[in-house]
Amino acid sequence: MSNLTKNNSSLFVVAGSLFPPPSFMSFPRVAVSVAPGLLRFVSLRSTNIAEGIGVFESAPIPLTDLENFSEEARTGIKTVVSGFLEHKGHRHAVVVFPEEDVYLFRVFLPKMNRKAIRSAIELRIEENIPVSASDVVFEFDIIRETERGVLVAVSAVPHKSLDRIVSSVSDAGLIVVAAETEARCLARTFSNDGSSSSLIVFIGETSTVCVVASLGMALFSSTIPLSSALFRKAISETYSVPLEKADALRDSSIATGHVSDIAVIEKVNTQVKMLRDELGKIIEYWSVHAQAEGVPPVTKIIFSGSNASLPSFVQHVSVGFKIPVEIGDVWSSVAGGKDIIDIPKSESLDYAVLIGALIKR
Repeated sequence: MSNLTKNNSSLFVVAGSLFPPPSFMSFPRVAVSVAPGLLRFVSLRSTNIAEGIGVFESAPIPLTDLENFSEEARTGIKTVVSGFLEHKGHRHAVVVFPEEDVYLFRVFLPKMNRKAIRSAIELRIEENIPVSASDVVFEFDIIRETERGVLVAVSAVPHKSLDRIVSSVSDAGLIVVAAETEARCLARTFSNDGSSSSLIVFIGETSTVCVVASLGMALFSSTIPLSSALFRKAISETYSVPLEKADALRDSSIATGHVSDIAVIEKVNTQVKMLRDELGKIIEYWSVHAQAEGVPPVTKIIFSGSNASLPSFVQHVSVGFKIPVEIGDVWSSVAGGKDIIDIPKSESLDYAVLIGALIKR
């Protein structure tokens, strides 16, 4: 007999140890992501996320490379965070770590208690990733338990990379109580009942994250270089508008349907084809491993990120797939699919990761 087991009750902690979150979720009250060129926040007014979303906010920052936080980048982050703190007040935060630098793998272990699982995973780190166990912080979710043992999904982040991001935010005044990965957050935002797996696709500022998830757990992830920055450039060139006005034009055209986006999609066609190929490979890979590992197959593709809302985009990507392809609903796990803040759906899709970071584990 086997079953999927939901086990998302612990977090990455910046010191490298782990602890369960407080039951009343008094903190973190802010989720923040740092990416080249952009910093995003979501904050809560109260402990109930379905009633307490307070602020969605993003701001440009002079950061070009996550491997190199220059003094200019640190100053820019400090300015943005200081302005946020001055008006919003919340200081306890969870930082979301970019998936490009995350190692996500699965391992089957003999049956044992949770404390022993952590030690067993540590011994298996170097068998699965090209980094030593002493150089990473990791967390795991129990996917499936049987009489023979336990299948776990492990997310590992290099200490050095995590410390670089955390210190930049901490120096700016936020108290970082935990960190998370994009894949784990997306799995919570678009959680399902565990009878199937979803392939979640998030078009972010610098890359697209693809995540196989079930029951709120990330089981597999990959990234490709399709980004919001590429869409912004394509819109700017197609309609001869400044880059900084491209997102506004996109949102207004989505709302009114007056502007065709086919020319925009054609400009990013190489990357879209790469995305379609990657999704096909993931579905094929997962169909084999799902059967071998006793986990659900992928039965749906869910897109998030504002550029996924372009009318022709999903239609273009979905050609050839035999499973449903749809735009996600970021409120589905927290408010029964009802919008809980006055924000356009296309824009809310950009915050899918941060909403997942604040969902109670």
